[in-house]
Amino acid sequence: MSGIAGIMHMDGRQVDGPSLRAMTDIIQHRGPDGSGHWINGPVGLGHMHMVATPESARESQPAVSADDNVVLTWDGRLDNRRELISTLRSTLAVSERSTDPDIVLAAYAAWGRSCPSRLIGDFAFGLWDAARQELLCARDPVGVRVLHYHFDGTRFIFGTEIKQLFTQPGISRELNEVMLGLYLSGSPRYGDLTFYKGIKRLPGGYSLVASRGGVATESYWNPDPANEIRYKDERQYTEHFREIFASSVQCRLKSAGPTGVLLSGGLDSSAVTSMAGRLRGDEAGQAPAMRAYNFTYADAPLDERPFVEQVVQDAGIGVEYIHVDDVWALKPAPGAAMRDEPFVLPFETLQHRALERMRSDGVRVALTGEGGDEAFSNGYMLYLRDWLLSGKLRTLWKDLKNATPQYRREAVKYMRRGILAGMARRVRRRTNGSIPPWIDPEFARRIQLSQRLDAVEVYRYRDTHYLQGRGFPPFFVGNDMRAAMYQVEMRHPFWDSRLVEFLVRIPPTIRVQGGRPKQLLKKAMVGVMPPEVLRRNPHGTFGPLVPLGLREQEADRLVGFALNSKLAELGAVNTERFYSVYDAYRQGDDSRLGRLLWSFVVEEWLRDARPFDRQAVANTSAGKALQDVGVLRPDHAKS
Repeated sequence: MSGIAGIMHMDGRQVDGPSLRAMTDIIQHRGPDGSGHWINGPVGLGHMHMVATPESARESQPAVSADDNVVLTWDGRLDNRRELISTLRSTLAVSERSTDPDIVLAAYAAWGRSCPSRLIGDFAFGLWDAARQELLCARDPVGVRVLHYHFDGTRFIFGTEIKQLFTQPGISRELNEVMLGLYLSGSPRYGDLTFYKGIKRLPGGYSLVASRGGVATESYWNPDPANEIRYKDERQYTEHFREIFASSVQCRLKSAGPTGVLLSGGLDSSAVTSMAGRLRGDEAGQAPAMRAYNFTYADAPLDERPFVEQVVQDAGIGVEYIHVDDVWALKPAPGAAMRDEPFVLPFETLQHRALERMRSDGVRVALTGEGGDEAFSNGYMLYLRDWLLSGKLRTLWKDLKNATPQYRREAVKYMRRGILAGMARRVRRRTNGSIPPWIDPEFARRIQLSQRLDAVEVYRYRDTHYLQGRGFPPFFVGNDMRAAMYQVEMRHPFWDSRLVEFLVRIPPTIRVQGGRPKQLLKKAMVGVMPPEVLRRNPHGTFGPLVPLGLREQEADRLVGFALNSKLAELGAVNTERFYSVYDAYRQGDDSRLGRLLWSFVVEEWLRDARPFDRQAVANTSAGKALQDVGVLRPDHAKS
């Protein structure tokens, strides 16, 4: 998990060395193993280096081509090194000893702008072509690595983290109200938006070309569910999934040192751990040391340790238990001032504990089970409505016949709602049901929030959240920044682009299997995972930590957030309604919990990070009333 930076002046001005170094200096935490800078006239590239794979120990970045015409700054891991070397070595000087940046330079020499579509792995990069006088940037298909940029007509600036861009003069920190509204409303899609008007985030699966003619982006990866993978025998799907999953885990095991795995005891992380154990066993002791990390609670309603012990014993690795009895949702975590945006996990303190322990153990690579729920659950009923509306009644009947009774009941209700909602949308606009009731109506109208939410609403199976999750900022961006602070690279086998494409393109009945959770994964893990773990009931979750934090441990702080809302000062929230909904939650009403939680995350960010100049207090009747009684003071807007 290195860091990259770049500056390009379209008017031909010389890039200033100190300006470029400022962009790398501010992300020193990403470069424990060195830094590098390259400047040639109006273009400069920077790199902060962290060794995470054996090949990366030989890297020298920015990397320059043999003819000095192409320069690359690369943050990533290539998972198809062998295939690329085999294809390119006959015409270009690449070999097994080549570093990933060397191979990417060769790929660009062979395929030009289309080279990102040939790369498999997690990556973000910036590449300068002197002959074409253009800068090519790209982000991996799923969006695990991150790239932000600013373009004002005369200069193009990019970096891994937003704070890098703010080291440059003239870049506004003005809040992007559209992004704020979408985020508070729980929208799953943000496109290229960030919380700042002048800064964009390149979406996963996109490339960008910057030249004197301007900036243009293009999607290079977008698997189509309509292009189905069809097998005669259902067992072939299981075998194909196991093959891709094994490759996904194998690629992510490549490490220059000890490897960690976050093991909850549930199916997803246990599958990753068990597969890793099998693959490591095939390497006859040559693989780096590996250790699992598990969170334990003294008073947990369900003890996961017996299942964890079976998994690690079968995998042949050790386990370290991290006691977290003093952790709950929204407990303040160290490093809050490092946040560029309010993408904070509710259980950030849990992640902090694990990362702190990993760093002390010398671990720089950690595997997770993240993405398993999205892979087999999200969008799981949208295809039923698609079949109904397209007349595939026989297929629909077969699926429901083989489903669980609970699934059938929920499916009928869902399709009923879907048909009625579809008919309603033909004659009138969708209601504002997706907008939290505490959002100020004037704010919602000003940014056209209802229309924007309607535009990103998911109505079809092909638009399920598993594809929407590409680069999903609340997870990938927040996860990347938090882990980088501890020099740990988080890797997610379930978010491998090959696995995502396979699961998107197989028939829905194979992926979901009548509402029986994760049957495809369970079948694929027979003989890989301990049978007792495969047969167990769903494991406990961190769910009880939410009310513990929001209703008890953090209640006083959150009441202060609600009554003295920074969001209200920005004109986005009605303070009276915000407090009313939170008070109802404290009394037991969970109906608004999800968006309420994210509103508090934004409130905390506005207090801790202070990323932009505050705006005036909202000129609303509710805001004025609260000012009259001294709850909301005008001078807060100046703080």
